[in-house]
Amino acid sequence: MESERQPLLGAGQASDSRPSSTASTPRSLEASAPGEHAKEHEGSIPWLQLSLLCLARMMDPVVFCSIFPYIAAMVHHNTNLAVSDTGFYSGLIESLFAIVQTGALMLWSSLSDAIGRKEALICSLIGTAIGSSLFGMSTTLWQMFLFRCVTGLFGASNLITRTMISECVPRNAHAQAFSWLVFAANAGGFVGPMIGGALADPSQQYPSLFGDSQWLKDNPYALSGIVVGAISAGIALSSVFWLRGTQPTIDNAAAGKTAPSQLSSLRRLVSSPGVPITLGVYLQSKILTIATSAILAVYLYTPVETGGAGLSTVHISLYMAVRGGSQMLWLLLAFPFLNGRLGTKRVLSVVATAWPFIFGGYILMNVMLRSTSNVVHQWLWFAVAPAVVLFDSATIMSQTSVQLAINDASPSPEYLAKINALALVGNGLVGAVTPGTSSAIYAVGARGDILSGHLAWAVLILLSLGFCLLVRWLPHSMKN
Repeated sequence: MESERQPLLGAGQASDSRPSSTASTPRSLEASAPGEHAKEHEGSIPWLQLSLLCLARMMDPVVFCSIFPYIAAMVHHNTNLAVSDTGFYSGLIESLFAIVQTGALMLWSSLSDAIGRKEALICSLIGTAIGSSLFGMSTTLWQMFLFRCVTGLFGASNLITRTMISECVPRNAHAQAFSWLVFAANAGGFVGPMIGGALADPSQQYPSLFGDSQWLKDNPYALSGIVVGAISAGIALSSVFWLRGTQPTIDNAAAGKTAPSQLSSLRRLVSSPGVPITLGVYLQSKILTIATSAILAVYLYTPVETGGAGLSTVHISLYMAVRGGSQMLWLLLAFPFLNGRLGTKRVLSVVATAWPFIFGGYILMNVMLRSTSNVVHQWLWFAVAPAVVLFDSATIMSQTSVQLAINDASPSPEYLAKINALALVGNGLVGAVTPGTSSAIYAVGARGDILSGHLAWAVLILLSLGFCLLVRWLPHSMKN
């Protein structure tokens, strides 16, 4: 299989068997020759392999999101800081995972080339199992920092599973296979908060089962981390027995000779019409999505009088579970219909227009909660809150739309892997910076009572207005 000779970061890129003069052919002209590659790499999907890879891919968001329901409470428990000061450290701990994960990207690329994809994936899953378990048992802030970094260091399942699917799934089935991979990632974002919230502080949540355990009283978040670790270890064990490995054969001499041309092609890609603005839209959508999740983790826990919702850990978990379930329904049921009718650019335009109103909705929710003496406001809150959750979860469609936009912006099939690699690195950088920055802005607004504690939402409203402008500049030729 040709893709088996590609390095990790170029997985899925077809070797160019045509004359080099065609490399810059516009995508629309490439499409004018139907059937040119139709007979290449035909075959059926190896469903067992795909299922195992999807499970492994799911662990990355499970590990990342499982701490969201309780991270603020855990920081408060381990430090005795004021509730208004937990936001900064909560965001920093969330960011450390992405910072270390992005920094280790090239390390895992080289390691999987050297020892094999399967072996590297198993190492990654075992590492996240250990890191998650130790994080849950942390009793000091520096331990939380350390073990979150360890977990991020081994968080390579996204990178490796993308490559293994490119190498073990026939090319004619890549679209379907990667659709399942995206679904697995979103499912992980749904399952992670459920596990974290349901198992946090079990001696308080389930006194009849764990009320007599002094260890769980002293380590109220250990059970959540251990369960996440056990799931990761179970997937690693399943991979040992049933996952087939893929191992590329790389000609280092040839790779060294082609390095200058690779750099030249990367420059050509970045300067291609529509590529810079599409990458900008991709990164801006990631900033808004990640910032919303990070701020919500603190907003839902922060007392009402300082700008939050004042929910308990159980209610935060329930809120995020409903939000995650609604996101999956939007993706599976609404998005295919809307994308088929409206196209990529119009779907993004709808989401971009909705975002400022959604952020304003969270401000309105807090204003109504502060007016608890007003019966009208109490009843209005029960009408506003579900609407905010419903339309907030609909913005998840932007994440699939921007991926379609990235693919469509590729000037030719030969550049598809490169433009996706650029987007993935950018996504890692955004994930490293955004949670800590957004949580810190929220903490500053809450502590200083800036805009009645709504400073972070005001900043997101401004960013979303900028996103509206970026979407308008997308090429009009975006396909469905």
